[in-house]
Amino acid sequence: MQPEPETTPRSRWRLGLSIVAVLALIASACQFNPAPLGLDNPAGHCGGITGTHGFSGGGGEHFTGGGDDVIVITSGPVTVNAGPGNDLICVLGLGDPAAPVIVRGGNDNDTIYGNVNTVCVAERAFGCTMPASRNPVEWPFAWNSIWNTPIGSGANYVPAGIAPSPVFGVFADEDILILEPTAPQVDVVAHDADWNPSRPRCTSIVSPTTVLMSGLPVPNGFSTEPTPAGDTPNNSGAILMPDGRTIRQTQPLHRCGTNGPMVSQYNFPDDDIRTGTGIPGAHGGSAMSSLGGTIRVGELVPGGEIHHALKVVLDSSQYLFYSSTDGTPGFRWPASVADFGAETDYGGTRPALQMGSLLALDPNFAIERLRTEPAKILARAMMNYGGYVVDSSGWNTNYFATEFGPDGRVIDEFASDWGFPFITPTTSNCTNTANPSCRWSKDIADIFSSMVVVTNNGPNTIGGPGTRRRPCAPAFIGGGGAAPATCTLG
Repeated sequence: MQPEPETTPRSRWRLGLSIVAVLALIASACQFNPAPLGLDNPAGHCGGITGTHGFSGGGGEHFTGGGDDVIVITSGPVTVNAGPGNDLICVLGLGDPAAPVIVRGGNDNDTIYGNVNTVCVAERAFGCTMPASRNPVEWPFAWNSIWNTPIGSGANYVPAGIAPSPVFGVFADEDILILEPTAPQVDVVAHDADWNPSRPRCTSIVSPTTVLMSGLPVPNGFSTEPTPAGDTPNNSGAILMPDGRTIRQTQPLHRCGTNGPMVSQYNFPDDDIRTGTGIPGAHGGSAMSSLGGTIRVGELVPGGEIHHALKVVLDSSQYLFYSSTDGTPGFRWPASVADFGAETDYGGTRPALQMGSLLALDPNFAIERLRTEPAKILARAMMNYGGYVVDSSGWNTNYFATEFGPDGRVIDEFASDWGFPFITPTTSNCTNTANPSCRWSKDIADIFSSMVVVTNNGPNTIGGPGTRRRPCAPAFIGGGGAAPATCTLG
């Protein structure tokens, strides 16, 4: 548990299906590489129809406007953003997973005829052909981990009531992920700086030296200094041990210069990247995972997709609810604690929003109206998987958790790939939308202000009951770890 509060930044899709096709679709909805399934004969329903919009391969992303449209797609690759009208969408042919058709946007009264292998309804349910296997280092934990379980069709939503920050645009909570089990082994020694901005952690090593953890693989040359995000960052750390499975977790973790000492203050339970739940870890405000839910290097990139729930950090003084009469005051499953001092520091007024709550975007959120592509990637992840509240920001800003480690740093990768910084002080009330940082800030504000709480998330209904919005996790490379043939988890 974090010893003191932080002090600085840190459908109804009417799928035109026969009963046989419905049963077949439910049985395969959570499989990767699903077999081609005709959804009630799209050629029969759509043959001879003249579309108001027609698309045939060629790639690109297309917007159809706001009327009640008939959209005919004869081949991929193509991405079509359906407008807010009540549309008939026809995807003809069996399709080619190498040339996918992606249908986004629209509303719950749209009707789509197509093929599971052809149509990837990216902001709805069903149909995406996904990777056939996963690397447990890059995509960890059991298939039914909270991070790997998509939102269910029976999820109940209530507004989270999060307002745009008036003081800062976009920030990041960086998780220190050191996942190279064959690297030279070092010890982690104790500091006692906590979140005190007047005491740098790297110069606050306890005397006499106290070893917190020993024999941890850390590559030569990796350092978190001199540019961590914020003066007293959370720096929740996960270090993969030589067995290639066990992660040790600690907070707040620093590598003090190239080949300098590794320092931290609090240890948390280990987890297994193949069989673990991904719940316990070193985000002290919730005691949730350092690794699970982190935006990883290679995910928030052009053409990227995030196949897991995210970690969300909120200003607890405004948004997290606390009641001393609650059996779990200030927190809910899967969190096991609230912040130290939550009884006085939590100021939220919505009982559904506590430490550990699952946030999401309503399926009707108009992702296509966002201004930047990386924001659309985040919004799709929030809509399909959601994001768990794992820590307090300690100031009037809310943000996601990102990777910082020997394999790279998301905020650096972001700036290189997109041409503008991930972290920006530009607030969402900016007016110069020619500036990409202004558009990015507005998008992140739109995402947070549109978030809802999934009130029926729980250990027996992860993400809410019902059919999953996305296929469930595939097997690990080399076998094991796959979801069962049906994984509705409802």
